[in-house]
Amino acid sequence: MKLLTLLRHGKSEWETGAENDFDRPLRDRGRRDAPFMGKVFAALDLTPDLIVSSRALRAQQTADLFANESGYRSPIRWEDSMYAASAGELMSVLRALPNGASHVVLVGHNPGFEDLAAQLIGASAFGMVAGLRMP
Repeated sequence: MKLLTLLRHGKSEWETGAENDFDRPLRDRGRRDAPFMGKVFAALDLTPDLIVSSRALRAQQTADLFANESGYRSPIRWEDSMYAASAGELMSVLRALPNGASHVVLVGHNPGFEDLAAQLIGASAFGMVAGLRMP
């Protein structure tokens, strides 16, 4: 069975002086939470076969910190198309994944991740169209 984990980037900094949203880094909390989640995955023997991440700075930092603690030892696949991606664009990323990857972790952003999760679980069939949240 294939496993997909959607890992939203860690808490990011707003007051950085970064010229744009793409270059916002993680806050201290995000730099603590991302490796903690990696340790949880390692403890549960859920080390992914592949990590695919947005190139936005906060997503890259999250992916690196998570990977280092999860036991992941392969290169992270960086996807420009995942920044500000819709559920449909994220589905295109999923369709392009290698068949051999049994557990993939996507690291990215809302609202695309919330919309993708809702689509994958068929939330609209259960009347949950706007009720799925990944803060």
